Amino acid sequence: MYDTVLVFGDSITQYGNNPERGGYVTRLANLFQRHLDVLNRGFSTLNTYPTFSKPKNHGSIGSMWPARDRIFPTRSKGAMQLFILFFGTNDAQVPSQKGSTPIGKYHANMHTIIDMLQNPQSSYFSPTTRILIITPPPVGERLIRAKILKKNQPDPFSNKRTAKYAEVAKQVAREARVPFVDLYTEIESRIAKENVASKYDGYENYLYDGVHLGYNGNTLLPPSEHTEFLGKRATDVTSNVYHYNMYDTIVVFGDSITQLGSDPGNNGYVARLSHLLILFFGANDATIPSDRHSNPLEDYIKDLKYMISLIQDSDSANYSPDTRILMITPPPVGDKMVQALAEYRDIPVSKYKNRTQQYAEAAIEVAKGAGLEYIDLFSELEKAVAKYQNSTGNASKYDGYDHYLIDGVHLNSNGNQVLFDLISQTINSTWPELTPTNITYPYTMDVIPKVHLFDFSP
Repeated sequence: MYDTVLVFGDSITQYGNNPERGGYVTRLANLFQRHLDVLNRGFSTLNTYPTFSKPKNHGSIGSMWPARDRIFPTRSKGAMQLFILFFGTNDAQVPSQKGSTPIGKYHANMHTIIDMLQNPQSSYFSPTTRILIITPPPVGERLIRAKILKKNQPDPFSNKRTAKYAEVAKQVAREARVPFVDLYTEIESRIAKENVASKYDGYENYLYDGVHLGYNGNTLLPPSEHTEFLGKRATDVTSNVYHYNMYDTIVVFGDSITQLGSDPGNNGYVARLSHLLILFFGANDATIPSDRHSNPLEDYIKDLKYMISLIQDSDSANYSPDTRILMITPPPVGDKMVQALAEYRDIPVSKYKNRTQQYAEAAIEVAKGAGLEYIDLFSELEKAVAKYQNSTGNASKYDGYDHYLIDGVHLNSNGNQVLFDLISQTINSTWPELTPTNITYPYTMDVIPKVHLFDFSP
């Protein structure tokens, strides 16, 4: 895999993979596409207080350390280019709540996490890793009462208390000499400036339930002033391929349709996926022979077979008999859309639907020959386009392809939704063990040994 960006936090980070709310972790993945892999290590209910005395369903960083190799790579296992630390919301709960952490301990715990990467004596010492701290956002107390709490349930959060923890997060950043994002102040200042008259005091514009970031809140991360720090789309970062212990993975390997699949703005199908290899090639291979991306049909078939053999051949260094492989055909081309764009840019047309169809049919034959599952995206979108055209009375000047494609080639929000649904249906019917509800959560209090592997000051 590529070098990584690792985002470590609580449920705000866990839900940061939700493209429907513009999840900030998904947006980071889109920012760093083709350069760095973004790993989400957000855990609902997690705080920074290391203890094993919490109730069964309450998380803590202490409960993570026995499995810490699944979170932090050791120095011998690869490069973590950026570590984003985003804790404080659960720590800042009122003292009567089990998730509450005394503010002094929160300060010490944040330093302990950073010290894992900055201390030369640490097994996880990584002097080249950039560290960025994000303060907890404010909490909308009235919104929490309406969206989360049951009647007469005491308030678990206080915005004034959260503000103090946000200040400590900034203090830790200054002491550790690392940059920070003051998300608390940013949201508070925007709400004050907008001065919206609402029963939730304007917090509903940034927090969907008073605690977790909504779409507008997620779009504040990463802020534009940190773009240079984050690497200007990471083009200055040399991407090294390496391996280290992490979750089982779904690898999506393809062309720009897959690259753009991480864009939450277009409901990207990759952003919506959470052991599977998806092969999704053919759109560029199918360009006309005079185009530099063109790949003769016979070579395209050989290349697909070779990629599959890397996983299936027992003599391959990448042999992985447990890895499922899913083939996806290239989608159809919207000829009129491609023609219009070519005329606008004054360039020749290089993609045609009829030629792409040959490559889609070849991909299916390769999949059948290798005994693989496949999705005939070409045919599925053709059917969807025909249905759409019938429902609108053939009103589209682009024959309905504009309802599913951005430019006649790449999937838009509707196209990504079709593909995501097809992948989900295939996983549910063929590999039900890969559905999220059937995957065992690796960090539960039932399976974590009750031993301290790090010496935290009480």
